[in-house]
Amino acid sequence: MKTLILCIFAIASFSSAFGQIADEESSPALQLMKLIKLEQTMNDASKAAFSPYLNQLREQGIPEAGVKEVSDAADVYFNQVATDPDLKAEMVKLYEKEFSKEELLELVAFYKSPIGQKSLDVMPALMNTGAKLGEKYAQKYAGNFKVELQRIMKKYQDDEEQP
Repeated sequence: MKTLILCIFAIASFSSAFGQIADEESSPALQLMKLIKLEQTMNDASKAAFSPYLNQLREQGIPEAGVKEVSDAADVYFNQVATDPDLKAEMVKLYEKEFSKEELLELVAFYKSPIGQKSLDVMPALMNTGAKLGEKYAQKYAGNFKVELQRIMKKYQDDEEQP
């Protein structure tokens, strides 16, 4: 009886794995998500976005051991989100809504090409550097924007005070 249960479990596991492989081969959206390493990209982006919070903890005097614990807990959380099968299914639907099957196949072909592979390798760093540049230039003009916002708010606050 125990052997029969193990055999059934093994067959079910193999069938499930085979079904997933077949789905990935037949679904250009799944192929694309695999090529762009969606789960890893989501994890990396989450960690990058969370990094300033970890720095705030350090600045508040939280010992590095505590910061590490928070970081580890966040890593588990980010991984749970990124690997959720329901998220994957909804992402497939999203890609299939925005792109035709032919377009998805073109994207798959592109990301399999040498330039596509290079873009996957360098884009995260480019996006990170670009975000920092955007922040630098936003700061350059932030003072003027703040003055303009204060002028606008004062104008409407003054209007409310008059009968």
